[in-house]
Amino acid sequence: MLLRKLSYLFRSRGHAENIKSSGLDVDHAAIIAAHARHDYEAAFALLPEAAASVFGIAGTPTECRDRLQEYLATGLDEVVIGVSGDLEMNRLALQLVRDHNAASQGS
Repeated sequence: MLLRKLSYLFRSRGHAENIKSSGLDVDHAAIIAAHARHDYEAAFALLPEAAASVFGIAGTPTECRDRLQEYLATGLDEVVIGVSGDLEMNRLALQLVRDHNAASQGS
């Protein structure tokens, strides 16, 4: 699911520097071209699996919490969260954010 969302986001030329800085072998121009011809499966197929962990956070609640902490430790001061899945997955994601905020305010 995350790779599909990334392939959609990467249809924009505005992500060129971000993609380049990742060090991943991503054919950004080909993703843009695939979207232009409405071939979303081709755009999705152009992203390596590693893009999911480089550009996003996915996994168990513990894995997500740990990755979020890694991002925040780099000095990131704003996080945008998009949750995929059913209602229970949404609840887990929101609880993760609440837990992080509570821990941050307590330190």
